[in-house]
Amino acid sequence: QETVISAMTISRVIQTSKEAIVKNISPLSKLIFDTLQIDQLCAKEVALDIIKGISKLFEEGKSDISSQFMQPIISLLECDQPDLIKHVLSTFKSLLNCTDIDTNLIGPVLQILSKLIESPNVLTAHVLDVISALVFSAGEDVAPYVEVLLPLIIQTASISEDDDPMLKANSIEALSNILRFANLSDELINQSLDLIVKSGQTADYDIRGSVMSSISNILVSKLPQVINFSEPIQELISVYIN
Repeated sequence: QETVISAMTISRVIQTSKEAIVKNISPLSKLIFDTLQIDQLCAKEVALDIIKGISKLFEEGKSDISSQFMQPIISLLECDQPDLIKHVLSTFKSLLNCTDIDTNLIGPVLQILSKLIESPNVLTAHVLDVISALVFSAGEDVAPYVEVLLPLIIQTASISEDDDPMLKANSIEALSNILRFANLSDELINQSLDLIVKSGQTADYDIRGSVMSSISNILVSKLPQVINFSEPIQELISVYIN
């Protein structure tokens, strides 16, 4: 009980205490790990909130401090509590946003996420959001898994926005991350770019936002195929501005 109370107190002040967090990361980490071991759902959620708070403190750079929480988070992804899994996915995404994932973890994590996609109790959109963050975190190290990932991402990015706009939006961003870091054939690059650009012809603001983020992401990679889509991209930007 005292452990949970201490964790709850820390979770409420963590965003204003970066310097103190860095200085006391060892005892704080122990508190987090101890809290994660408590069977109560609320205890695990508090620990996850602290981890998410720590990761946000370091999201502008790479954080070795955050990376130590990867393995416990990954283990929780295999629990049988849908509400907890949702919380874990959100925290895991925060970690991926500030930490380069260990190459040895990429394969096992993708296997777990693939199982979650098939689960009726977990929103596929949330899983694709994490896959997108994982691809970005892995960078070029994602290459061995692209052959399996790409068909799934293209499939979910191709759905009608009426079916699941959030899933479509998250899949579009995941696709742009694949384009940025993977060495794809000319045909697959053009197919993916066409899908992203055509998806932008919508009134859904979440999808529009994902398309614009994706275009920015792709421009960083300087793919020569982008020139083939310069006109429709300019048209999209014009529509969005007006």
